[in-house]
Amino acid sequence: MVDVKTSIIPALEQIERVHKLSKEEIIAAIEDAINTAARKYLGPTYRVVTEINLETADPRTYIVKKVVAAVADPDTEISVGDARAVNPGAALGGDVRILINNDEFTRIAAQAAKRIITQRIRESDKKNVYADFESRIGQVVNGVVYNISGKAVIVDLGKAEGLMPQREQVFKEKFKIGDHLKVLIKGVEHGRKGVTVIVSRFDKDFIAKLFEAE
Repeated sequence: MVDVKTSIIPALEQIERVHKLSKEEIIAAIEDAINTAARKYLGPTYRVVTEINLETADPRTYIVKKVVAAVADPDTEISVGDARAVNPGAALGGDVRILINNDEFTRIAAQAAKRIITQRIRESDKKNVYADFESRIGQVVNGVVYNISGKAVIVDLGKAEGLMPQREQVFKEKFKIGDHLKVLIKGVEHGRKGVTVIVSRFDKDFIAKLFEAE
């Protein structure tokens, strides 16, 4: 069986700490990836369930079948006798979970799981950055001009991009790439490339905040 503990589990606590993405959410994403790979490997009619134990890091995949008196579809149904060979407590009309070897499709699932986790991390980072700057609206922060786009000034704020539109600029004030400046955080928006922070040097609160800092 693929050694998930050595390949994935050691990274979970770091991801949780740095990206604020819970271990449980990541594990659920990996389980979904294994289930999807299992259905591709076994066939779309199969009901499959994967569970990863957080303590042992052991991914176990089961085929789920309904216990019936007469089997019409062997992919999804199992006889009472066969079901009780798997689980002595199996009852007619209930479900039985049959543990299967998942070596083949856990390998297939590895790349899919990596893509899913990467996407979840990006989404979590965006949410965290948005919350961080939203909590700092009205504060003055330091930034560096790294681009001039038309009449807008793009400011590097570290974790996010600051956008200073013309209306938020002081009349006749000019900037060049590399300039260090102070700006007031006015708002936060979700953009196509991530979080955009609207900043200002024209807002009435900007001057007041600068005097407060002196």
